[in-house]
Amino acid sequence: MTPKQEAEEDKEVTELFIEDKLSEILIFSTSKQKTKLKATSQGLEYHLEDKREGKGGRQWTLSKHEVETILTQGAYSINPGYKARVGTVNIGLRRGWLYSKSLFPEPDYLKGEIRHLLESINS
Repeated sequence: MTPKQEAEEDKEVTELFIEDKLSEILIFSTSKQKTKLKATSQGLEYHLEDKREGKGGRQWTLSKHEVETILTQGAYSINPGYKARVGTVNIGLRRGWLYSKSLFPEPDYLKGEIRHLLESINS
């Protein structure tokens, strides 16, 4: 990654906070795709941004009630797996979604960020 690309990515991460509240997390990034978890008025949304035409968009939404249940049960986890570049994220019944280890080399940090995002939905 070039210094310019790193600066753009840092800027993108900085813009994810609104009024000191976490509003979204970029969890996966390649040259063709990016995926984000977003806290919205509807609940938690998973978005895919794809450079290829006709791909991408919102993939799923968890309602505020589902988010509350997930938090209460602690039903979210990170599996770094054996692959060098990617691991998986599980949130409630939404399982096996990829995350980039380059963005989150420490799985516990990503788990904490997801917890903060989930908590921001019902606060």
